[in-house]
Amino acid sequence: MRVDGNKQPSDTLKKELQEVVVKGNRFVTTSDKILIYADESVKKHSYDGYSALYRLNVPGLEVDAIGGGVSANGQGVLLCINGVEASQKEIKALNPRDILRIDYYTNFDPKHPEAGKVIDYIMKVRDYGGAVVLQATQSLNVATGNDMADWKMFKKKAEFGINVSFNTLHNKPDIGTNSVRNMVFGNKEITRISESMPSSNHSNSVDVIFTYLQRLKNGIFKSAVGYSQGHAASGITAMETYAGMPELDDYSQSDQHNDNKVPSFYAMYDHFLKKGYLHVELSGSYYAADIAKSYHGLENIVSSTQSEGYRLIPKLRLTIPMGKFFTPYAWANYCYSHRRQTYIENGVDTRSPYTYQGASFGIGSNIKLHKNLSATISLQNQLLRENPDGRYRTSYTFSPSMDVSYNIPNYGQLATMISYYGIDPPYGKTTGVEKKRDEFLVTVGNPDLKQQKNTNVVFSYTNPRSWGWMQVFSEYNNTSRVIYADYKCDNERGVYVQSYKNGKKYELFKLNYGVEYRVVPNCFNVSAGVTYLHTNSYTYRRRELDRVWCLVGANFMYRGFSADASFRPQSRDINQDGDYVKKPVSFEFNAGYNVGGWSFSFFTRNPFMRTYEEVILKQPGYSRDKRSYSPKLSYDYFAVRISYRFNYGKPHRFQNFGIGSDVKGYVSD
Repeated sequence: MRVDGNKQPSDTLKKELQEVVVKGNRFVTTSDKILIYADESVKKHSYDGYSALYRLNVPGLEVDAIGGGVSANGQGVLLCINGVEASQKEIKALNPRDILRIDYYTNFDPKHPEAGKVIDYIMKVRDYGGAVVLQATQSLNVATGNDMADWKMFKKKAEFGINVSFNTLHNKPDIGTNSVRNMVFGNKEITRISESMPSSNHSNSVDVIFTYLQRLKNGIFKSAVGYSQGHAASGITAMETYAGMPELDDYSQSDQHNDNKVPSFYAMYDHFLKKGYLHVELSGSYYAADIAKSYHGLENIVSSTQSEGYRLIPKLRLTIPMGKFFTPYAWANYCYSHRRQTYIENGVDTRSPYTYQGASFGIGSNIKLHKNLSATISLQNQLLRENPDGRYRTSYTFSPSMDVSYNIPNYGQLATMISYYGIDPPYGKTTGVEKKRDEFLVTVGNPDLKQQKNTNVVFSYTNPRSWGWMQVFSEYNNTSRVIYADYKCDNERGVYVQSYKNGKKYELFKLNYGVEYRVVPNCFNVSAGVTYLHTNSYTYRRRELDRVWCLVGANFMYRGFSADASFRPQSRDINQDGDYVKKPVSFEFNAGYNVGGWSFSFFTRNPFMRTYEEVILKQPGYSRDKRSYSPKLSYDYFAVRISYRFNYGKPHRFQNFGIGSDVKGYVSD
């Protein structure tokens, strides 16, 4: 479908829109996507793109309206505005009242064929004047917050924008991370108990982004330049006690300062062919970071890290439909990254330059097997060359995948996906630079780590109805040669060395059932879900875990007032290191009021509670039980947000964007 900035809705689409309004349903299923329509009630009670998507309650989508994020059953989702990839800040600055509809591509978007799942906000396009958004979020019981100012200017088919955001955190929590570590050295066993004391944390960051967008006769050009700078400082005080060795008991002090700056640029051009799309993109960044650490306990450890580098990423993508049944595509990406890092520990200098070159390219096609049945086949190739420890190594990965979706008229959608791909070891786990963390722990990477191999199978059934929706989702994930942290005793130095190894595999099976019921349409909804999760970890030993948990939620909106609540009980898990993880109970509540261009919100997370996340590690000779607390952030958190937006200039004319005449589908009842 060609995107035409001046095309008006067809009579067929107008009729479908009328049916949606009459039947009160927000979803229209077509052969390649789900059209989601935001009614006036949703627009009135939303303050940005994330909150609008949250209030639409799309089955399978998890939306963080407060922090800003979207996932689909745990998988990443590409966000776009009028077909153009959009940043988190652009979604936050989006005006909900300008939403025409939202296109949800569940398995194939011809403009972004390699992306998988895509959310595309189809917006009214302003052609004169400007729009301003001011937003401030501030915690009520701790000095932390984030503020944003966004200014966009429109002239005919051009758009210029400036976005400035600030983030601050200044607190002194009464508790942080407590741990019990048990270590065996020959015939001696040491148990170290670390209890955190009130410690200060300070951080400030600023981001400035300039954007320019031009709509051309047969395409769209977009560019952006940005600059980010931040500073963070922390001082952690802890009481260290040793079982059976009271003479070693003492306080420890860990201080860290981190300064970083990142200038970046981005440019892309989308060309609309007579049939198809051509996308060209170039992005890059330079970064510099200085990290200073000091640890004072039984030993004194002073270290500093200076790191700088740059990255350049060109991309090319082409989609050309061939008739009614085949939509082949091809794409190619290249990434060149160079980093220079100097690590100094107690006067000893270690330099580790690192170069990464990665090329990925692929071909595929969407095949219409039937008007309601489609399949997407993708063949991806990746070539990697890097030198994590001064030695160059090259790897090649072939990653095939297939997505199939079947729209059952009036009964929802069946979808399945099968994929196989490789996961390269991260730089931090491959560098051979040794770093001492405290008196008994040293960390070092493993340059001989092998690439992880991942097989993923997903099945889902989604049935949107006028009364709400229901969904069944299942997933099987198998990661072979899984990378995990390994601890070995060095008796000569009296320390344990943490490095990394490839284990056998990590398996996960998930089965979820979710349902939403609109008790009072466009006013009060309730939702619930139950999840079964089975995990097998084959690292230094086999560990297996089965668990079931539920999630309930409710949302209300009426005459500008809105309220939302969700609850998830405590859960257990096994991570890829083979450690047991206990996640705390989660309760979130937020309430708001919108009037005119103003939006007022209050939200809280685990109010008047004291929760923690626990990680239990057990390896031969070494074990650790760590509890992490984040008071007034992950629990006992209270905050307010105030947003104000206004438009200026003469009365706007709007262009309908991206609404073609080839929309075919049904309105589910």
